[in-house]
Amino acid sequence: MSNLSSTLYVSANHLIFDFDTGEAKFAGKFHVNDRVQLIENNEIVPGKIISIQSTKQEGYYAPLTPSGTIVINGVVASNYATISNHALAHKVMIIYRWWIYLLGGSKWNEGIPWMLEIMLTIEQMIRWCGGQLFTNSDIYDGKFEVSSLA
Repeated sequence: MSNLSSTLYVSANHLIFDFDTGEAKFAGKFHVNDRVQLIENNEIVPGKIISIQSTKQEGYYAPLTPSGTIVINGVVASNYATISNHALAHKVMIIYRWWIYLLGGSKWNEGIPWMLEIMLTIEQMIRWCGGQLFTNSDIYDGKFEVSSLA
């Protein structure tokens, strides 16, 4: 177990990597004593969640990295939220990443990227027609705070 003590503030619909499965899952689905992936000395090590608290915060950062992952205060997290499948989200966002790379764009944008807005609009249209692109377990919403990891 890692000796790292860290605090991670994240919405419940953001993805964090589970140490035991290696898969990304919604932050809001983790419980006390679950283990997340931490980076320590350039290696992935387990970090046990010792407390979870709900908090209200304003503002957020949602960076988009080439790998689709980011390390925040030692915790390995996905760049993606709302959709539970990290690999799928990363594949879909390749179009957006290439768009930014080839045509340029601001590194500091507010709001949801246009590509995600289009995807969410398509999902809403499919639901309006009685279909479903994603299952309810694929989409999550809420807020939570992992107050410390040890």
